[in-house]
Amino acid sequence: MEIHGLVAEAMILANASVGKRIYDGFKDAAILRHHPPPTQGQFERLVKAANSRGFSVEFSSNKALAKSLETITLGCKDDPEIAKLLKTMATIAMNEAGYISSGHYPVNQYYHYGLALEFYTHFTSPIRRYADVIAHRQLLMAVEDPTTVADAKMRGSVMFKDATIADICDNLNLKSRESKFAQRDSTELFQSLYVLQHTANDTTLIERGVISEIRSNGFYVFVPRLGLKGPVYLKDKDGQSQVPLSLVSGKDSDEIIPNCSIEVSMPTSVSVHSTDLPHPIEFNLFDNVRVSLKLRKSHAHRHMVYMTLVDLEHVEVNGKKDTNTTVAPRMTNTEMMRAIEVEEEASRETDPNKKVSSRKKKKNNASMYQVLEKFRKLTIIENTSANE
Repeated sequence: MEIHGLVAEAMILANASVGKRIYDGFKDAAILRHHPPPTQGQFERLVKAANSRGFSVEFSSNKALAKSLETITLGCKDDPEIAKLLKTMATIAMNEAGYISSGHYPVNQYYHYGLALEFYTHFTSPIRRYADVIAHRQLLMAVEDPTTVADAKMRGSVMFKDATIADICDNLNLKSRESKFAQRDSTELFQSLYVLQHTANDTTLIERGVISEIRSNGFYVFVPRLGLKGPVYLKDKDGQSQVPLSLVSGKDSDEIIPNCSIEVSMPTSVSVHSTDLPHPIEFNLFDNVRVSLKLRKSHAHRHMVYMTLVDLEHVEVNGKKDTNTTVAPRMTNTEMMRAIEVEEEASRETDPNKKVSSRKKKKNNASMYQVLEKFRKLTIIENTSANE
C-alpha cells in the first residue's frame, strides 16, 4: 500500500536527521549505521549473469543499481524467477550494513550506499532494537534535555565515550548476524520436516528449479516453491562424471550416462559431451530443471536436504519451447507447517494403530509446529531492506 511506503520514507528521513544531529553533538562517539559501496570484483558474477540474458548492471550509485534492477524486472515479466535471482545476487554481492562509532571511522566512510545518505542511524524503533535506544539517549544529550543532563551529571554517562560505543556496535553487529543465522536455521528446519514427510515410504518428491549458479563440478539450483537452494553435482569427489541417464531417457533412474565429459564455461554454462549422445547437453544459467529432493539423515547433526538432477524441465517440441508451465507460489513457513500437520493427520487416519503422540493426549497442548509458529509470530521483521 502507498501509505506504507510513505511511512517508511518518513522513518528513513527521521533516522537520517537524527544521525546528523547526534554526530554534531558527539563527533567522536555517535552511533551511526553505515553501508560501504560494493567493489567491481563483488559484482563481477552478477554482471556476467545479467549479460548472459542481455541485461547490463550499473552500480556506480544505488540509484544506478536500482534502475538496472528495475529494467531487469520489466524485461523478465515472462520469467520473474530470473529477476528474483538477479536481485538476490545483487544483495549477496553488496557489503553488509553495520553499526559504527563515528570516532572509529573518517567522515567519508559514514556514507550509506543502500540509501544514498551521508549520515544514517537507527532511531525509530527503540522497542525492538537496542541501537535505537542508544540513539535516543544520545539525541536527548545532544539537545540538552534537562532531565537527561541532570541524570548524566549525577550518575555519569558513557554516551560520549568512543570505546564504549564501539564495543556496543560490535556486539550489535554480532547479534544481528546471529539472528540471521537463526532465521536461516529455522527455515531449513521447516524444509527438512516437509521433505521428510513427503519422501516417506520411498515416495519421490520432484520439484521445479532454476539454475542459479554455475560451479566447476555442477551447479546450484533454486527451488522457488520451497525457497530452497542447493548443489547438484555432475562430478563425484574423484572428479568422475555422474550425469543421470534420465536426461536422455526421460525416466527416473539411478543410472548415469557412460563415457561423458564435462565442460564448464564460468560463470554461465555447463555442457555434457559423450560419444553415446547425438548432441551435447547444455545447462545454462537460469535454465529450468527438475530435481528430486531427498533427506540425508544424521544422528550427530541436523538432517540435510539434498537434491539430484532428474531432467531439464522444458523440452523442445517441433522446434518450439514448451512454456505452458505454471509456477507455483513460494510456500511460507506457516504454509509449510500446515502441510506437515495435514500429512500427519492423513498418516494417522491411514494407520489407526499408529501411536498417538503425547501432545495429543491433552487437548490444550500445542503441537511442536504450533509452538514454533508462535515464536515466529513474536519475531518482528523489518519491512525495509535488510541492508538498511
